[in-house]
Amino acid sequence: MKDGDRPEPTCALDQSYQFYFSGGQGTGGSYALVTPEGELTVRDVSAAGESVCTTKLPACGSPGVDLNDLKGLFADPAVLASFTGLHVSLGHDTRPVDGEIFVIEREDSQHIQVGDPCGEYARCTPIPSQVSKLQELLTELKDQQAKLPCE
Repeated sequence: MKDGDRPEPTCALDQSYQFYFSGGQGTGGSYALVTPEGELTVRDVSAAGESVCTTKLPACGSPGVDLNDLKGLFADPAVLASFTGLHVSLGHDTRPVDGEIFVIEREDSQHIQVGDPCGEYARCTPIPSQVSKLQELLTELKDQQAKLPCE
């Protein structure tokens, strides 16, 4: 590095993030954890038992979802502001009628709970577009990595 040059940004997250759906009538669920180093571990729990699969994310700059894609959204001001210790759902929370919400949780237990779009529901906190994009990207990541063999 030359004097005055900035170091290249690292291709890593600042911490681990877990994401999953909460609620619904079923027992068990699927829980995904993405680490700063670029591993995704998916733990599926059902009445029949539990399975765990860990895969490596593609190198930064590769096709598909990589750590830089996630890092950009996790650093977005609207996403950062949505992480809160309050148990408030963004969007319409359908859990009271056996629905589900999408939860994104940081290592420090701060989390975002994302329900359905507000539509015509009163007393509903709109979902920031960047939070919706993050949910879509995390879902895309999980689907992408499910096509790979477990390590």
